[in-house]
Amino acid sequence: MSKDTEKAVIGLSGAGLGLDDLIRQGARQVIQQAIEAELAELFERVTNDT
Repeated sequence: MSKDTEKAVIGLSGAGLGLDDLIRQGARQVIQQAIEAELAELFERVTNDT
């Protein structure tokens, strides 16, 4: 394991983020991005139709 990786792992564990928390956080970000993309597409369609 590299020193940078060790620092990252120590930093995450020190912040109280476990693997489950990291997965949940990543999933929330992906879902949020998908929703924002869908809303942007919907908004574009609505504004182009008027």
